[in-house]
Amino acid sequence: MPMPAEVSESGQLILGLLTLLGLVVTGGFGFLSVRATQTRNHARAAEGNSAIAREQVQNSHKTNFRDDTDANHAEVLGILKSHGAQLSGMQRDVGRLADADLEHTRQARDDRKRLTDHIDRALTEAVATVPKETP
Repeated sequence: MPMPAEVSESGQLILGLLTLLGLVVTGGFGFLSVRATQTRNHARAAEGNSAIAREQVQNSHKTNFRDDTDANHAEVLGILKSHGAQLSGMQRDVGRLADADLEHTRQARDDRKRLTDHIDRALTEAVATVPKETP
């Protein structure tokens, strides 16, 4: 739109500033519109995610879940204590078996030495009783 000749410089400046202000306001509304759309999209995504989470954590069984887990935890602890006692008993048994094995090994070594000594004496006596040949 052409400017009338009688508009002063200050009027032109005010008109330019008003035009600039209109452009800024229009741009601001455009920016706010884009941000509002993004916010709505994020809100919809969050709503979907919260529905999924709600489905996972919502109490849909007849008993109190915390009471169930506490009971299960107590049962598992009882079993673990029982296993601990059983393991202690097994360790004692293994220790006794190891001691018995050492004793059997000592007895076998002593028996072997006695037999070896007996055989050596018997051979020595047998050789001593064999008459020597004279040429």
